[in-house]
Amino acid sequence: MTKKNSKFTPKQLPIKKLFDTHTRKMRDFLNLAEWEITTCIVDGLFLNSERSTTMVCTVQINYLRATIQAFDPACKCTEEELEETLMHELCHIITEPMYQSAIDNASPQENTHLQRLREQETERIARIAIKGYRALNK
Repeated sequence: MTKKNSKFTPKQLPIKKLFDTHTRKMRDFLNLAEWEITTCIVDGLFLNSERSTTMVCTVQINYLRATIQAFDPACKCTEEELEETLMHELCHIITEPMYQSAIDNASPQENTHLQRLREQETERIARIAIKGYRALNK
């Protein structure tokens, strides 16, 4: 189930339909139909320690819930860029259980390495998945 945020600015409206449509299709493509995925667009930027981010996925494994927030830069990206970023964020749902299990037993020094490894492997899965998704949705 994909929940939709009904509060969008005029600037965000063009991306809203694409965001919701691709989220629904990608959720089904990735076999995540049992997950409740909430999407929203947020004004402003999300800054992490390395760079600005266009989307963030928060995963609640025990409840099969995820929230994907798209930040202002996502409203300026192409549909192709939106698809790639969204697929990456949805793939976090797949990798998060392994990551959480690993950090539960890791030292603080290992956490940085595990964070980097999680992003690399999530991106690897997303790149494979986006090719299949695009082939099915031509």
